[in-house]
Amino acid sequence: MIEKMKQHWFLISLAFVFTVVVADGSGTVAALGKILNRAHGPDIVIFTIFFISGLIIETSQIRAGIKDAGATLAALFVILIVSPAAAVLFY
Repeated sequence: MIEKMKQHWFLISLAFVFTVVVADGSGTVAALGKILNRAHGPDIVIFTIFFISGLIIETSQIRAGIKDAGATLAALFVILIVSPAAAVLFY
């Protein structure tokens, strides 16, 4: 179970934060989030997520990703084309 938690730490963290914010009836946690937003909190969190992810990735995974050009191109397509197009729909 610990291995699964290590493997899915990001999703578990998202679910935990979502649950805490929704369960907080007073809005204190949401207010704290707004304060952190003004203090470059999202930038720090994004940096931390990428840094931790970079530390736990294995070199074999990097090699496999480089060898699988189709998956790499598909990921780039989704990141650079599909995501911005979907964002325009919500703007």
